[in-house]
Amino acid sequence: MAGGQKSPRVIEILGLDDMQRCAFPTSKAPLCKHYGIACTYCGGMRLYVDDQILLLKSCCLEVMCLRAACRYDAEKETLLMHNGMLINKSQIKSEGLGVLVEPIFEFAVGLSKLQLDKTELSLLSAVLLMQSDRSGLKEPEAVEKLQDEILGAFKRYVAEKRPHQPVHWAKILMKVTDLRTISTRHAERVLCIRLDHSGDVPSHLLNLFDNNGGQDFL
Repeated sequence: MAGGQKSPRVIEILGLDDMQRCAFPTSKAPLCKHYGIACTYCGGMRLYVDDQILLLKSCCLEVMCLRAACRYDAEKETLLMHNGMLINKSQIKSEGLGVLVEPIFEFAVGLSKLQLDKTELSLLSAVLLMQSDRSGLKEPEAVEKLQDEILGAFKRYVAEKRPHQPVHWAKILMKVTDLRTISTRHAERVLCIRLDHSGDVPSHLLNLFDNNGGQDFL
């Protein structure tokens, strides 16, 4: 690109700080929080730093979608925004955000039916982080080992907490697949926005992902 300038449409080439500052300018803490948690999930020095950063970047949108889904109110059938506003499915469509937000809304509906506790949600986030098939890993075998440890601990926790729900574990694993599918199909629409015009970012999209000042569900 002329002058070596960053393409405003290709968020993938930006670093995590640039993505947080430019794509979601009102957000201050959520991604940084998960960066700190990542060091614990990754076993400290057990992984290359480059692999830790790659894993975090790769799961970024997935974790953001999970955080947003945790704010779904099943009784009211609404999603809670960081500013306290409740938005339902019809409002999402009327705002022209159906293609962007509707898959997350549908995921939130399914997630709420599982009634996961905070430990299960945290472990689900850890599973999203520790995916050994991420492209570009230097030591995928090491990541796979840690992935197996997290999955093993997660499965034991679910078995002890829900001894009479044998299929619950399989349903949780399906949510990992769902989130990765949402991320793959909608990363371009959600993250690759024009960064040179803040007005191009729909306010509801910012409110959906921003947790600044909102309740911390995850």
